[in-house]
Amino acid sequence: MNTQTLALVFLALACEGKAARPVAKGAPADPVWTRAVITQCREARVQLRQAHDPTEAARLGMLGCSHLFREPACSKAWVGLADSVNGTSWRDVFETCKQAYCPKLSAFTRPDACLKTQPRDTQAWQEFATKLWAAALVRDHGAELAPEAATALSDVLSDLSGSKVTGPQPKP
Repeated sequence: MNTQTLALVFLALACEGKAARPVAKGAPADPVWTRAVITQCREARVQLRQAHDPTEAARLGMLGCSHLFREPACSKAWVGLADSVNGTSWRDVFETCKQAYCPKLSAFTRPDACLKTQPRDTQAWQEFATKLWAAALVRDHGAELAPEAATALSDVLSDLSGSKVTGPQPKP
């Protein structure tokens, strides 16, 4: 996933919610809770960099950042992605999050990804999905904290895609 694209989308949306904490319908999460889940995602990044193998690193990253998404179905989809045994794909996560968030986003904040089918091209799909996740984080955490949440998530995804897993090397 392109880190710069993700960051720019979140910043653009900012200029124009462990289990989710209850708040008023559609209201951003409590800033203290938001900072706690951002910290959890950042800690997952440290753990994934120390993982012994890429599969374990991906599991740690997805589990650690899943709570950035307050809609239970979307959060569970990120957890499902961490469990490579069940065959969940990025496209499955996107579709689940699309169904969870799109009906709840206002017409002003609803990205095109809510109205169209997923592109087949990987790069186009990444940009497509990034816009949905950006809108979800703005809805969940508010415009002020969404960029911080996005950066934490983007850092984890960047490390996973850039093979920065440097965990302890096995002894010969």
